[in-house]
Amino acid sequence: MKFIHFVWDYDGTLFDTYDAVTRAYHRAVTKLGIDITFEELRWMTKHSLGWTAKQLEEKYHVPADEILSTYYGFAPEEETMLAMQPYEGVKEVLKAICEHGGKNYLYSHRDHVSIEALEHYGLKEYFADFITKDDHFPRKPAPDALLHLINKHGLDPKESIMVGDRVLDVEAGLNAGMSGALFDPENFCEGKAPTEYQYSSMKALQKALVE
Repeated sequence: MKFIHFVWDYDGTLFDTYDAVTRAYHRAVTKLGIDITFEELRWMTKHSLGWTAKQLEEKYHVPADEILSTYYGFAPEEETMLAMQPYEGVKEVLKAICEHGGKNYLYSHRDHVSIEALEHYGLKEYFADFITKDDHFPRKPAPDALLHLINKHGLDPKESIMVGDRVLDVEAGLNAGMSGALFDPENFCEGKAPTEYQYSSMKALQKALVE
């Protein structure tokens, strides 16, 4: 196994959430009179919700804060447990890491719902610790949350890797002295992440980093 400690992003990495997020966001912007296609908005939200709101503010002159607050009003209806499911192979790779003597950690910008989802799908048992929005660390690519995990659990950064679906996930890992791995099933990042570890499926990631 190349690494012992795997820190996982939630949205778009462990769980396929972008359709649910985009449905809530699309309902919000439609309510505010913004005419944009679902598919275009889906790709925008892959950057971040805040970045999307700022881009829409510049183009449509609707305040970003209003866009986000309207989105959060629709989110509970769309982002349900049924709508947010683990990617194929997630349970297998998490289990394999534990069986090989490794440990998994969660680092999500989402709140406690991310932990609840892990529990709902029988994945929580494979995790040693969790960091969510509720812990109030600076957002990625800031390394603060990862440095906290390193100090709390005595992790060796050389044996640790941050796994996420965006460049900022990889950068957060690098900024903390770890390695970074990109999970990019839709080729959204198009090789832009500064890491040799780039995978389009959990099966490929498991074969390369765990087995």
